[in-house]
Amino acid sequence: MKKIGLSFGGLIFCLFLFCSHSFVLKGVESTSDPAWRSFRGDLRNSGYLRQEIPIPDKLLWKIKLDGRINCTPVVAKDVVFIGSLDKKIYFVDAHTGQKLGDFSFKKVYPSFLILNDDFLYLSSEGEKGTIFCYDIVKGKLDWQKDLGSSKSSPLIRDDRIFLGTEIGRFYALNINGGDPVWQFERKGKILSSPAYSEGLIFLGLDDGWFYALVEKTGGVRWKFKADGGIVSTPAIEDDKVLFGSLDGTVYCLDKNDGELIWKLEASGSIYSSPAVTESSVFIGSNNGFLYKINLFSGEADWKFETFSPIHSPPLVVGDKVFFGSLDGRFYVLESVTGKLLRTYQTSGMITSSPVFYKGKIYVTSEDGYLYCFGQ
Repeated sequence: MKKIGLSFGGLIFCLFLFCSHSFVLKGVESTSDPAWRSFRGDLRNSGYLRQEIPIPDKLLWKIKLDGRINCTPVVAKDVVFIGSLDKKIYFVDAHTGQKLGDFSFKKVYPSFLILNDDFLYLSSEGEKGTIFCYDIVKGKLDWQKDLGSSKSSPLIRDDRIFLGTEIGRFYALNINGGDPVWQFERKGKILSSPAYSEGLIFLGLDDGWFYALVEKTGGVRWKFKADGGIVSTPAIEDDKVLFGSLDGTVYCLDKNDGELIWKLEASGSIYSSPAVTESSVFIGSNNGFLYKINLFSGEADWKFETFSPIHSPPLVVGDKVFFGSLDGRFYVLESVTGKLLRTYQTSGMITSSPVFYKGKIYVTSEDGYLYCFGQ
């Protein structure tokens, strides 16, 4: 088992490169650290950054890992953290693509990663463990809680971790040790990741119910029944919460009372999660189309067709949209018109979300590669 020690706290950030029994140490000045620390980038799961960037029309590097990848990476302090279906998390230099180390787990497969201070939190599916806390300074596990298999991303706010499981239990855990603070339980599976806004936690279940829970107690503020199961992770913009359903519908609800504001019907089940800007919603469907929807009217401004279903949650950076498809292609579109700006063919399906860090876009594919695009 290889380990990497990473310091997030001081002026010097140390990268430990493991090679047999030796390592190379180099220091990197820590200035401002724009980072992508969670699945959708923020507590609202917006998948959106206002920053304007040029078209990332060059493949800067790619690295082959030892297993298929359907996990969305997180990036901070010039390191990409990525989980693989070979039961490992990998640490990769964000600029060169060089592997810095890895950490192995037993009997579990990484689902989602989230960074918080000096710790990397991992949700997992498999026989043992739902949530792991990995100390990236000491290079070892700090704690773990065996709560059941999870395909949901953790959400961290203040001193609590919020996480759903496949057996229909949703937990608020103490960030120090993982002890439960409260638990919410239903019959449906939780395959969607939670979102947070103004004291409420939002989540959907595969039985079609969507809930707003009180952050402090886990009590139900309101609930809404969709016509199909929900595996799409919700996103929030202003007073609106948005998500897709397996009934082929994109729903927009009032986040305060759960009242339906609008819905848009597509012709295919929706596994993708929305990205939301101040005026638009971007989401993919199993019919192979990526939709841009007016946030206020619920009408489609345009749709772009790929060659396969779209499960990849789109990323919006400035006026560009990034996403993958089960056709194995990575797409870059102009957000205003839906014009294709760039595409790149991988050898595996793309189900994870692209992420942005320091002008570069990072994409994973089930062909086992992590790709980096930029100028």
